[in-house]
Amino acid sequence: MTMTSQIKIISIKTLVTFTFVLFSINIGLAQSGGIEFQNNLNWSQIKQLAKAQHKYIFVDCYASWCGPCKFMAQNVFPLKDVGDYINSKFISASVQMDRTPHDRGSVRRWYHDAETFHKKYSVFAYPTFLFFDADGKVVHRIEGSVSNGRDFIKKVSEVFEPQKRYYELHKNDLQFLGKHKSDSAYVRNFIDTALGRYEYENAALALEDYFSVINTPLSTENLKMVERVLHFAQSKKGLQFLLNNEVQIKKIDGNDWVDFLIQNRISEDYVKPEVTDGARKPDWSALSAKFAKKFGVFGKKSVAVQKAAYFYERGLFFDYAIAVMDLMKAYPEVISGYTINGFCWQMFQSCDDRKTLLAAALLSKKLVDSEIISGKVDPNDMDTFANLQYKLSNSADAIVWETIALHFATVNSDAKNTKSITEVLNKMKKGVKTWEQ
Repeated sequence: MTMTSQIKIISIKTLVTFTFVLFSINIGLAQSGGIEFQNNLNWSQIKQLAKAQHKYIFVDCYASWCGPCKFMAQNVFPLKDVGDYINSKFISASVQMDRTPHDRGSVRRWYHDAETFHKKYSVFAYPTFLFFDADGKVVHRIEGSVSNGRDFIKKVSEVFEPQKRYYELHKNDLQFLGKHKSDSAYVRNFIDTALGRYEYENAALALEDYFSVINTPLSTENLKMVERVLHFAQSKKGLQFLLNNEVQIKKIDGNDWVDFLIQNRISEDYVKPEVTDGARKPDWSALSAKFAKKFGVFGKKSVAVQKAAYFYERGLFFDYAIAVMDLMKAYPEVISGYTINGFCWQMFQSCDDRKTLLAAALLSKKLVDSEIISGKVDPNDMDTFANLQYKLSNSADAIVWETIALHFATVNSDAKNTKSITEVLNKMKKGVKTWEQ
């Protein structure tokens, strides 16, 4: 495995750790002049405080992996002039929109509200800055980072100019759609415009009307539009359209994107709400039977995918590994080797629990076996399995597998990988740790 490949995979853990440090630094800086983020409060408390102080609300929607978000946190939010302006007019919160197994309690407490922001306000680009009035009504949004404090303040000041507010400018869009929903050209243009603004829910609403007015729903142009909308938003008519025309779409388009979208929409729109709502542990067998009855094999796939996601998000890595092995056996097409190897490498580098390491090793071995059978061996994946064996004190087996990985890297004329694997193999032979100290 090349050092570059290792860094890419390890970056999940490193990036999250760096984000935690970065935002901790940011909070400290806020106290000396930057933006004061009230992350110790929940959304309801934020609204109560804003109303009591007669202030607007500023919400920084970021992702743990987002470079521009980190730039804002490190270079713009801590500035004194930015802090003076924002703190005098807003109650502020910084909300992580993605989820990782390493999230702190303060991040986890915002999971539900973050999901609401994501769906209700179509937050798909990061960073996105949302602005609410004192009653909690969204009035403005800004997408993307800003290079300096002066320009950021200028953009934020538009909140207090109604004619420039994002939601004021577009408040009549749906009204016009209602008047022109029988005009296929207008509806198509509306969908394209909404997609360009990341207003995926509006695009999905328009798609519901579009199916009633188009004459050639299976044209390549229409299929591309349906695909774009359903990648990001729920549409019952859109999903039913794909289910009804799955075979024909595959013949026309020549790939399996339709299967991915069907499974993804069922998973996100039907299965996930039942898994995440409530404190009780999901009854996976009952859920599988329920959605198999409604959606056939796609329902079963969706439950299996959500089962794995459920364990991963909660840091239950042993259960996650078992769930992924079940996925590989039943529906190998829904999970990539890259994802599997990334998880196994993460466990090798950061986990000391033997039970979890054994599960990761078993999962890694299944991936390697499937590659050997298919004749498409990735030496990186074999290197991961060898390292897991080594960490589990199976040194002899580890050396054998690392030697085989070296052979494939050499055959592939991969100089960097060959060098990296050779270094690891030498460490194994010397009995030296191959993971981070």
